Amino acid sequence: MTGQIRLAMLFGAALALFCTAGCGSGPGAGTVIAFGEDEAMRTVGAPVSVAEFMLYSVDVKTAGDGTVDDGFYERIGISASGAALTNENIVKEGIAESIRTVRVLCAAAGEYGASLSADEERILKENAGTYHRQMTEAGVDEAFLSEETVERFVRETYLAGKVYARMESLRGDTEDIPALLERYDGSYSSRTSINWELLTGFSLQGS
Repeated sequence: MTGQIRLAMLFGAALALFCTAGCGSGPGAGTVIAFGEDEAMRTVGAPVSVAEFMLYSVDVKTAGDGTVDDGFYERIGISASGAALTNENIVKEGIAESIRTVRVLCAAAGEYGASLSADEERILKENAGTYHRQMTEAGVDEAFLSEETVERFVRETYLAGKVYARMESLRGDTEDIPALLERYDGSYSSRTSINWELLTGFSLQGS
């Protein structure tokens, strides 16, 4: 299974959870976070940089280009957390939830006996180098998006996919994901764990 297929699978699962259950323990969950300068969100106690958030949003941006009408992203809707947000920020909530799901699945890898072999680590490193080169050739500033950041993205989405597949093979479904999210990241809230002030300047709209 390719990394892109794994990421699409995980993103779909995260959105399904996001649309039915909301984020974290609800709108009032979490405490005020003092975000770092380049911190887009925080999950499983660790920061997520704007560059990492951008990597997870690439497929969403690509899918949205030419498929949504003018003005879609500016219209107001009600998010899963109950807030009145623009459609663009609702999509950002979904991206944040997919990142949270990936990070939680990685944190739970040991529970499900999932790990990366030396061959997988080597191939993932090579794939990350190729993807980073493609991104920089497309005009992404290397000072913004380091090869190390891309490598982490490729590695964690692949490992999360292995954990997800392991959960399916053990139980026939992934009903344990909401419990894992609560256990590993129960203080998460889309209202307080996402740096909305910083992400306001990050657009999902095609150029």
